[in-house]
Amino acid sequence: MKKIISAILLIAIVLTMTTMVFADSKIDVTVDGLKVIFDVEPQLINDRTMVPMRAIFEKLGATVTWEEATSTVTAVKDKTTIKITIGSSIAYKNKQSVTLDSPAVIVNDRTLVPIRFVSESLGCTVDWINMDKDYNRVLINSKSDWEKETIDGLTFEVNNDYKLDNEDYDYCWSAEGAKMTIVPMENDGTAKLEEFVSDNIAGATPTFKSEYTLNGLKYYEIICTTSDPYLTYRLVLIETSAKYYVIGTMFDSRVAQKQISEMMHTMYSAK
Repeated sequence: MKKIISAILLIAIVLTMTTMVFADSKIDVTVDGLKVIFDVEPQLINDRTMVPMRAIFEKLGATVTWEEATSTVTAVKDKTTIKITIGSSIAYKNKQSVTLDSPAVIVNDRTLVPIRFVSESLGCTVDWINMDKDYNRVLINSKSDWEKETIDGLTFEVNNDYKLDNEDYDYCWSAEGAKMTIVPMENDGTAKLEEFVSDNIAGATPTFKSEYTLNGLKYYEIICTTSDPYLTYRLVLIETSAKYYVIGTMFDSRVAQKQISEMMHTMYSAK
């Protein structure tokens, strides 16, 4: 009897610790540049981001039904039908089975589903950005038609609807309320992101800094504001064995919500 009680206490402690880890790790989700608000916060379970199913399906334009008898969620968008059953590691996309690393679960009366499986099944691209131990981003883009641009050996995915300009830089894309430049520089140890900011953005005030690794590449990121309350500058320095690549983006928050998401996908697609 004592062993059973001890085992129950151990399980309770582990579950409590796990819940604390989820609560301390913030995960922001955006769809086409707009942040998704959930009544139950996204959680990391088995290294998979889980979110409330109705909120994410409806944000992606799918209709959702719930079958109480089998605890099954069905989502339909255009010619795609997805079925997910609570607690089952097998989901279905158009009647084809898919194995999930993390089955759907119920947390605080909400059904949480794996966001990558759901989004990619509906034709979206998904980027997971581990900014630091307490903050992560999930970027979902409904656009699936990307053009690959190779710049000095590094390949990026770019929205092929954007205009490729030739202004001050060789690689400069523009859209309404947004602009993105990619600047290759020799890896001589002198290319500092802070120096690039001070040399190229008048009156810039850094508000966020981070370092992380993505696709095997080292990223350094700075977000800056200026005296214009609507303009935000996001600059990323990608370090490779041969060169530095500085990606600079300017966003006008009044008109560039979707462009923000798509240009950030370009930033994080480098391979």
